Formats: sequence, C-alpha cells, structure tokens
Amino acid sequence: MIPDADEFFSYHTQQELNVLDRRLGYVFYTAFFFIFVYIVIYTFGIQKQYLVRIQKEGFMYLKASGEAYSTIDEVNYSWDPSNLLFMSIEDQSIFIPTKLIIERGQEIGECQNEKLPCRKDADCTRQKYPEINIQESQCLSSTLNTNKKYCTMKQWCLPKDIKPEVHILQNVEHFNLIMDSYLQFNDEIIRSQSSDGKQIEYPHSNPTQFKLNDLIQISGVTNFDKVREKGAVLITTIIWRCTEETGCSRGIEVTRMDQSEAGFFEQKTQYYVENGRQKRILTKANGIRIFTGARGYVMEWSLINIVLQISSAIGLLIASRSLTDFVMLNLFREKNHYANMKFFKTEKL
Repeated sequence: MIPDADEFFSYHTQQELNVLDRRLGYVFYTAFFFIFVYIVIYTFGIQKQYLVRIQKEGFMYLKASGEAYSTIDEVNYSWDPSNLLFMSIEDQSIFIPTKLIIERGQEIGECQNEKLPCRKDADCTRQKYPEINIQESQCLSSTLNTNKKYCTMKQWCLPKDIKPEVHILQNVEHFNLIMDSYLQFNDEIIRSQSSDGKQIEYPHSNPTQFKLNDLIQISGVTNFDKVREKGAVLITTIIWRCTEETGCSRGIEVTRMDQSEAGFFEQKTQYYVENGRQKRILTKANGIRIFTGARGYVMEWSLINIVLQISSAIGLLIASRSLTDFVMLNLFREKNHYANMKFFKTEKL
C-alpha cells in the first residue's frame, strides 16, 4: 500500500504556547539564570574566552658587568669583563669563566696529551692511539695531577720550568647581567627597561638585572660552589604576558642543560714571537655558559572566538527552553493535557 504523501512528508514546526503555570516559570527562569551567569561571569569574565592567546618571539640585549679576583702564591689578580669574558659565537649568549688555567710560553715540543691516558709506556702505541706522531711515546705524570698519566706526543708544550696558573675566581657569582628584552605588542615594539631608563633588579617584579648567582639558584642549584669548578650551561628565557586590559608583565625561566658532572669548558689562544721563536698563551676556562631569549604570550581580541562564544550562548539559552519542555511533558501530572496543547496536527486543505 502506497503511503499518503502528505503524511510521509509532513513538516514539524513549533507552536508557541503561553502556559499559565508558575512551576514551569520557576524551572525556565532558574535554568536561564544559571546559564546566563555561566556565560557572562565565567566564560567572558573569568576565562575571557573572547581572547586568543598568541605566542610571539622577542629578542634580547645582554650585558655583563662586575669584578672577580683570584690569588696564587699570595699574588692577587683582578678580573673584569674586558679580560675575563670569552667572545660568544652564538647571538644572545655569554660565557662567564669561574676557573682559569693559563699556560704561558708554550712552544712546539714533546709533552703529555690529556686526551691520551695511560698507566705505562707500553700503553703509548700507535695501535692504541693513532694520533701519536712520534716514534717513542712515553707515559708521564700530569703537570697538574701527579696521580694521572698521559702519553707524550709532538704538540704545543709548556716549558718544564713554568707551571700552569690555576685561577679559582672569587666574587664572580656577583656579576651583574642586564637582560633588556623587546617584544612586539599592539603593532609597536615594547621594551623591558623602565621609562626612566633604570634597570629593575631581581627579585623585584618585572626584573631586568640579575646576579649570576640568582640565575644559578633559579635553575635549582642552591650553592654556587657546586658549579665553580666545572661550570654549567643555562638557558634563560624572559617570559612576557600581555593583555589588552592590564598591559604586560614579565617573569624569568632558567633551565640547566648540562649534566651535573659535565659543566662547560672553553679555551682560547694568543700567539706571539719571542727571540725569533713562535710561542703562545693557552687559556682553559670552565664557567657558566648562558643562552638567553625572550618569548611573549599575548592575549588579543578574536572575532572568531567572540562569534563562537555568542553561538554557544544562544545554544545554551535554547537548552533552558528544552529543559522546561521536558519537565512539562514528562514530570507533571498535567503532561497529557500540555502535550495535546503543544502537538497539534493540521487538516488537509
């Protein structure tokens, strides 16, 4: 039997009723109130979901200042950034030595190589160490530690009558580091320095100036002496948090990247000629290698987020009507009466 087309393709629409029942009004307006509070106070007021969070990369100006000192055989040495800091290859980074070993007057000759450890002369063979470049290599004690021995080879050597200078730098933990960061916000470049040009010292809010020891402690090392001998590698990031209403604030994150026993090591050489012979000064340095950067989290108005939240609000407000209909048609004693009033089938014309 072929079904009636009007019945099969019938259209369902809503019929607006004014139901004179205060109980339904209580249900509807209570649900409407809580939904309204959720949307206005929580979604827009607390969560601020009309904003979008954008991460932006900033850039950093880095400068170090301070003085350190060391003592060898009752002779005092003074160190400042001009004769202490090593030139950094990477941008926005700095290396501050905490221990220096200086070998002055090196010449080409045969001496121990610290990369070729040994216990006896028989260990110093080309089969074991292909880099050995002399016929008879010897296993000799280190000039710094007699308990360690190394094979000899032809290389830059320190004269036997000269000892390496070992400088354990004191007061270096009080070096000042100025980290002046910049970030783009609201189509303009903002900087961390205060309007009067003065630096803000940590631990004050929005700091721009830090002690080296501050960075070490933020990274989780409580005692600077633990890194004075071998050094450390730190990644320091200035974190900006900006909103349209409150402007910008800053914080700092410091992460230690090296293993506790690894530290950080660099060396540099200075060549010169004396009495017609080429010589050099070798400086070995353990210290704190600091990589810096700036990153910002900016909260900006988002038309897409606003439209989405308004659409969500409309859907939730409609849900209050659906909840009231459910109560009316399923829970009240008069549900059959209300159903007959709500659902009505038209006659064919």
